[in-house]
Amino acid sequence: MRTIGGLVDYLLVVAVQSFMLLQVGFFDAIRRLLGRLRPPPPLHSPAATLPPLRTVSVVLPTYNEERSIRHCLDALHHGAASLDDVEVIVVDGGCRDRTMDLVAEWSAAHPRLRLLRETSHGGRGPAVRAGVRHATGDAVLVLHADTALPALWDALLLRSLSDRAVLMTAFSFQCDRAQLAEAHSPPAGLALMEWTVNLRSR
Repeated sequence: MRTIGGLVDYLLVVAVQSFMLLQVGFFDAIRRLLGRLRPPPPLHSPAATLPPLRTVSVVLPTYNEERSIRHCLDALHHGAASLDDVEVIVVDGGCRDRTMDLVAEWSAAHPRLRLLRETSHGGRGPAVRAGVRHATGDAVLVLHADTALPALWDALLLRSLSDRAVLMTAFSFQCDRAQLAEAHSPPAGLALMEWTVNLRSR
């Protein structure tokens, strides 16, 4: 049964990731076509007129993330190069568990990191928009609540965006096998998911 379950999991990963690649490819083709038909105006002023990027706002949309939210916040806190230049906006997307209670406890224990709490309804899209509306940083990072960023993540982000030809960027995606609750998760399926996610993020 475990072998059958692993095969089913793998096939589901293949189906979902293939659909998402097709979706991204379709909209990228539309974007390129429109760009040829109607060249876009300049997106920003010359670099000499723009101030340097110094601060980061992290938007965390959440929905029933009590198992992972503290680990995510710990990684943000301990990995930041400069806590004074970071704010975290946790958006409650209708959590029915202890997610926001844990966020409040964590915030009280870590006063150096500016952490705001916001409420939203309607899914991930509205939650992201609600967080971005309250962001005050020079750069905005939208993060899944089950994600742990690498050390010096804020410095890496600002360094990448300091090139004004770069309008957006992404961290490489990798699954933490040691943290996975499902011991039977097929390694091949995880590797495929990592590859396709990183391909879509280019």
